[in-house]
Amino acid sequence: MNALVQTLGDVEPHRPVIAVVGVLSDKDWAPMLDRLAVDVDHVILTRPASAPAARTWDPDAVAARVSRERASHVTVCAEMVEALTRARERAGEGTVLVTGSSHTVGEAKGVLGPGGGRPGA
Repeated sequence: MNALVQTLGDVEPHRPVIAVVGVLSDKDWAPMLDRLAVDVDHVILTRPASAPAARTWDPDAVAARVSRERASHVTVCAEMVEALTRARERAGEGTVLVTGSSHTVGEAKGVLGPGGGRPGA
């Protein structure tokens, strides 16, 4: 996550930057989100559908922890299509960043298609 945050600083993406994040429960997500949340404008938490059942995280519980510091900075979406749609709406002409597990990124790529277009387009 440090490399991602460093890259965000280096490339200075169009603002706002909306991060769609899905992590597996056996990862140390707290420091990752703490670091990322400082450098993005909003975080959307989701649960990748392809994540193994024994390793899925609870985005609602994660949001409760993260929101203590950034109350309006976090949203939970149950499904990737919803997460990407809401991220695009929030970002406007800004940037949507998808990160977390390979399950999350792979699912987002599947939803967006080869051209990286809008969900459902």
